[in-house]
Amino acid sequence: LAGFGVAWLERGQPRLALAPLERALTLQKGVETEAERADTELALARSLSALSRDRARPLALARRARDYYASHPLGVRRARQLARAEAWLRVHGWGTRSVVVKRS
Repeated sequence: LAGFGVAWLERGQPRLALAPLERALTLQKGVETEAERADTELALARSLSALSRDRARPLALARRARDYYASHPLGVRRARQLARAEAWLRVHGWGTRSVVVKRS
């Protein structure tokens, strides 16, 4: 599901990305899906922001994703994910200060 959402987002269709990203996020529970959840959180933040929705939720989602990437540095791919999250936060004027967020 998240892949469909990301595909819509990459095609410039953030509205069509919302439903699959929201659904994927509800299904991604537990330690075994933390990396995928971080990817989904960042994609959903991008989608919500593109639609000029509430600023607080995209910010929280992007920060959680960034914090996950920062606390799990596993190679080049993770470094790219972290850089992308930090760049998104900078562009949107929300800074890159890491915070510890407990996942539920």
